Amino acid sequence: MFAVVPRLGYRLAGAQGELQLLERESVTEELELNLLAEPVALPGFQMVEQGTLWEVYLDGARLRVGKDDAQQLPLDTVATTITEDDLTRWLAAELQHPTRNAARDVLPAHLRAFVMAAVRHLVNEQHLPLAQLARHQYPLMQKLALRIAELRDKAAKASFTQLVLDGGWAVETSPQIGFSFESNRYPVPTNKLYRGKFKFSKHYYPVPADLEDGGEEWRCALAIDEHAQVKRWVRNLDSDPVAGFWLPTSSGRFYPDFVCELTDGRILVVEYKGAHLQGMPKEIEKAQVGRVWAANSGGRACFAWVLKTVEGRGVSQQLDDAIA
Repeated sequence: MFAVVPRLGYRLAGAQGELQLLERESVTEELELNLLAEPVALPGFQMVEQGTLWEVYLDGARLRVGKDDAQQLPLDTVATTITEDDLTRWLAAELQHPTRNAARDVLPAHLRAFVMAAVRHLVNEQHLPLAQLARHQYPLMQKLALRIAELRDKAAKASFTQLVLDGGWAVETSPQIGFSFESNRYPVPTNKLYRGKFKFSKHYYPVPADLEDGGEEWRCALAIDEHAQVKRWVRNLDSDPVAGFWLPTSSGRFYPDFVCELTDGRILVVEYKGAHLQGMPKEIEKAQVGRVWAANSGGRACFAWVLKTVEGRGVSQQLDDAIA
């Protein structure tokens, strides 16, 4: 068995509280989503009448709705008498319907206030007739669901930053909630196995997964395999919650590229990043989480965020920096 890889946990009741595995859901459970924290707007939603056809624009994707189709929508039968309250109630009910559950974490009264504000924005500021909105209630409901998801993700990121990255919670990297690579569990499809000519001598499994011969990640794997302080390593499986090691982020789980056991017993996690990705906010957050994980390990773990070169230092030298 590969050495136990400590995972990131948190305690809510002080140092004596029970250590729990930290996931995105741990943070979102503490989240109070406020849909009215920002000015209500639905960018990209508009409708244009063209003869007997209506065109509904939803974030740049155009959906053409024929007259007969529109007449089948439930609220079209009351198009001349529909009120803002009628449309708001229908939209709110659909957003919280169990089969859709787009607003599962929003209080009904709060949701209705948000939907009403959105409807009034479209009518008063975008100058879309209420009857037309009623006729195209389904695209409108879908747009509202997308907007709620955007606001939820934004709130989750802010909460994750405060609680995890900025020290709001007592987080801890511990083998109590550790992960291990099992010798008989490396579920890689045959077409995803490395097919190059080089034989990696320290990889824990016979053949690593998903490496392009001569590519940048292959060169990183080569540097790991040749490093004097690396005892053995694993090409981590992307998005496999059972057989892959992951760290939490505000958007879900982050599966680093490589996990190594060092000769001194420590664990080294390595994430290789191409130059075109290093400045993306989601990638920056991964680096921050990795550093928090290592900093709270009590010296049991280290994390390397590796680029092709950093100030003239190659991959091997960057690994040296992380291990030191």
